Amino acid sequence: MTTQEVWSNSDAAALKLSTPLQIEMRGLAVGRFGKHEVEVAAAKLLLFFRSRGEWTRFTIRELVEFYNSQGWDPDLMFFGLSGVWYDDASLKQANREEWTDAPPYLVLFTDGRYAITEKFIRACMEL
Repeated sequence: MTTQEVWSNSDAAALKLSTPLQIEMRGLAVGRFGKHEVEVAAAKLLLFFRSRGEWTRFTIRELVEFYNSQGWDPDLMFFGLSGVWYDDASLKQANREEWTDAPPYLVLFTDGRYAITEKFIRACMEL
């Protein structure tokens, strides 16, 4: 699986990927990201793209404004989608600490804008 960035519906079509409106959601969760909180963060990001009608590059400010308009906490908008995160379920299961590295779901460009990757879309498409 590649980490190719996707910032338009035409990019997604070239990779045979769904548009935001074509991806099925289960309440406020989507796809298979391995942890409920990560699936919720992914679902909210998907709803952001649905509000735009397409995959686009975006800024943190645009995403924060969307989160605020929905009454959501923007502190959790990239939870498990960017960088490492603590997996407390592993602590309960194996009595040890576990840090999980997020797959490359987001790409940050030098102009400060983000794009999602093919891997993000494919994970959203899985049910």
